[in-house]
Amino acid sequence: MQNLKRYYFAFIIILLSSCSDRKEETDKIVINVNAKTEQLPLSEIITRLDYIPLESGNASFIGAISDVHLFDKKYFVLDVGREQITIFTEEGDYNGKIKFIGNGPGEYSKIDFFDINEFDKTIDIFDIRKGKVLRYDLYGTFVEEIRARIICRDFEVTQKGNYLFYSPDEVNETADHKTLGTGIILMKRNENPKLIAELGNVTYHPILTGDSFVQHKDKVYLFSNYTNTIYEINEDQIPREIELDFGIDIDQSFFTSVNHNIEDIRFPYLKLNPFVLHENLGFTYIYKGKDNSVLIDYNTGKSKTYRGIKNDLDGGFFVINGHPVNNGSNYISILDSDIMSQYEEYISKNPKVPFKSDKLDSLKSVMKLNNNNPILVFGSTL
Repeated sequence: MQNLKRYYFAFIIILLSSCSDRKEETDKIVINVNAKTEQLPLSEIITRLDYIPLESGNASFIGAISDVHLFDKKYFVLDVGREQITIFTEEGDYNGKIKFIGNGPGEYSKIDFFDINEFDKTIDIFDIRKGKVLRYDLYGTFVEEIRARIICRDFEVTQKGNYLFYSPDEVNETADHKTLGTGIILMKRNENPKLIAELGNVTYHPILTGDSFVQHKDKVYLFSNYTNTIYEINEDQIPREIELDFGIDIDQSFFTSVNHNIEDIRFPYLKLNPFVLHENLGFTYIYKGKDNSVLIDYNTGKSKTYRGIKNDLDGGFFVINGHPVNNGSNYISILDSDIMSQYEEYISKNPKVPFKSDKLDSLKSVMKLNNNNPILVFGSTL
């Protein structure tokens, strides 16, 4: 799955240069999404870019980043190559790591997901194989483990320290063997998990990415890939559902195709890299091999659709392959050697692509001096 996600990240670069337990009625709105030809100016969602090279050494060398969070003035970077969380300061200096692989207490077999538990000030790792959430303090010391036998596509810690699981294609059970069904699952401390929204399809489709949860202030947004819906979640309630009307026929035959070709995708289910920044919900979807960037004002319900993103801040290229932090005030993007080389190859074949070559050259030089460790691109909206 990680390889699949990285494939789509690289692809984007080239193109971009109800539930019975609900206690209140769900507000459902429909937004008409119409494709446009112009590019999305990066300045509409981000006002400033800062580049943070990550220190490289024996302990801090990064194999492949799949997730990164900012909390307590530190970057927590998930390195899927080493199955560890490497900690850096805001300046990119190495500050420790979390690496406890094994079968003993406080050890995990694999980091499927991790998130910052701001309520308890812990780093919470979800290991699907063990069916446990393992919790560590901000210095990497083991705190406790919590049973969570759930198979999911995405995982999120809420503002109150509860756990959300996006499980659209697996039928899970509670500890007392009650069937949960498929959809959005909430698990509170010392309580059995419960299904708060039923959705999706029990047939597994590997083409659909699981990167779906985005948190903003006291709410979490789920960008569903099995439905054209964005679910607004407030702990155990879903006060609003935003249905997206793309005005096109959905081609379901792609799901049953043996040979997946990106240019055959003719449906907007494949929502890549969703984000929330200030007043905007956003994501990218692929239609007929072309990328479309959607911005939705979640207060007014108005939407804009663009083809690609234009970096009008510093003339370089910007990759939406990270996620928002600080309650939607900032966005972290990831540049690594693979992404840089793929972009170089693209612009060599497309000389009309607008970019500043000195920006690309300077980033390459910084990365080379740092033994090709990745660079974090910190986009501020303040």
